[in-house]
Amino acid sequence: MTSLPITRDPPRSLYPVLRTRGNFATGWLHGVATDRNLVIIAALCLIGLLVTLNLIFRFPSFQPSMEEIAQILG
Repeated sequence: MTSLPITRDPPRSLYPVLRTRGNFATGWLHGVATDRNLVIIAALCLIGLLVTLNLIFRFPSFQPSMEEIAQILG
């Protein structure tokens, strides 16, 4: 039995920034924008921030409780 040659795909870069050409700022921005997981995480963080700010401004009476917690924690 003869050994057949194995064809493999060229290795992909783990960092999408390294695949782009051009200056560093454009490559970095393009790499961030094309990374789907990072965009999803950033969107979830933004939603969480907006919900938190909404709760803080909707219930201003919660502020003294936060000051008390800060005193307890030091």
